[in-house]
Amino acid sequence: YCMNDFYTSERPSGWFATHSPLYTIDFIANLIERQNALGYPPAAYWESSYRQDTAGWRNVERGFARISAYAASRDIPVLLVVFPLISREGWYAGSARERHARIAAAGEAAGFDVLDLLPVFAEHDIETVRDKPWDTFHPNELGHQVAATAITGEFGDRGYLHGGQH
Repeated sequence: YCMNDFYTSERPSGWFATHSPLYTIDFIANLIERQNALGYPPAAYWESSYRQDTAGWRNVERGFARISAYAASRDIPVLLVVFPLISREGWYAGSARERHARIAAAGEAAGFDVLDLLPVFAEHDIETVRDKPWDTFHPNELGHQVAATAITGEFGDRGYLHGGQH
């Protein structure tokens, strides 16, 4: 789970087909602005987006419920892995702990095991795991190695690798 998973992803080709050329110009301008800002959006954006009365949060709950129903019908354990924002404002900017706790609680309520990568990533300087200077979502190769090591350890600890119960 990445912090931008609360809203429906747009496919760029579909986006361009349904928006006017002026939106295309805005899209390109936004890309340039993000590059210059060296990180977007600020922590305050996430604080308001993760309120429980938002459509985005309802998307998260509906998505977790669908995954839970599918997994339960097939007796498949679910490990919810929560990736942190890679924000130039810092790992714990704004209400990061609260957002992560809310996601973990929703995952646990859906019957998921939860691995929060925020404390794992916080052991590293942000710039060493960031893919691009403006990208707050995607880790680079080292960031993926950090995540893979934590996930593999969690799989072993929970017995997933040996057919054990969670």
